[in-house]
Amino acid sequence: MRPRLAICAFAVAVAATACGGGGDDAPPVAGGTAEGLWHGTTSNGLVLTVLVRDSGEYFAIYAHPAAPDSFGVAVAGTGTSSSGVFATPVSSGSDRLGANYVARSSFNGSFIPANPVLAGATFATKYDPAYDGTPTHW
Repeated sequence: MRPRLAICAFAVAVAATACGGGGDDAPPVAGGTAEGLWHGTTSNGLVLTVLVRDSGEYFAIYAHPAAPDSFGVAVAGTGTSSSGVFATPVSSGSDRLGANYVARSSFNGSFIPANPVLAGATFATKYDPAYDGTPTHW
């Protein structure tokens, strides 16, 4: 459980670091991968942040909108990006997600849950261009 908590803490730190800034929104990239930082909501009203790394490793954190700084549950795994589809392999006993994406623009899909909170939930997110920025420390 500790490694998963550490991964979740990392993803929250990345999301918090990427907040704000505004500025130059990067245009969508034709082809490309699902890599990036994505913010949005789920169909059951939760706030969602997804980090997809260049390796396909992903971390999704969702929370109730009344307390968006306190995540409720995290979903982590590895998927593949190809032709606008992000897919995760079947693995029993864990939450997964699948999505259609436009690189650096949108990442929309659904959860394949082991957790009943996500049962039937879909999500829609937009790319956060802060992902392309230079990391800073606090």
